[in-house]
Amino acid sequence: MPVTTIGKEFEYFIEDQLDLNGYNYESQVQASGINESWSEIDIVITYDESDTAEAVSLKYQGGPGSAEEKIPYEAESLSIMCKAHGYQRGTIVLAGEGWSKAKLYWFLYEYQPPTNVRIISYDDFVRQYLTVRDIAINYAIN
Repeated sequence: MPVTTIGKEFEYFIEDQLDLNGYNYESQVQASGINESWSEIDIVITYDESDTAEAVSLKYQGGPGSAEEKIPYEAESLSIMCKAHGYQRGTIVLAGEGWSKAKLYWFLYEYQPPTNVRIISYDDFVRQYLTVRDIAINYAIN
């Protein structure tokens, strides 16, 4: 079975961008969810000014696969983790070119995850959290 690293590279890229934009965050945070054993949240962003935190789950789909089928489970598990650990909300970020158009549309506009979880596209994540100018400059430098 081939080892894929695109998802990890995507996580590292997002972490670098959060650093550049001055966010306080932790990555690979252990949290209890649906499973009795500990799970990990990709990123937990802490907002010092409001004393709140947000759990972020990054989902990269580079080609056809089963990630689409796992999103409802991820939404439920992230909701439980947020409640268990006092995070204000959970955000699932969908990135990559491998999502089927119909399912991507359904996740973004029709599916109703738990009330403390939202699903957004990578483009929306960039608009809401990151400075596009900084991303372009840093991509050119690196």
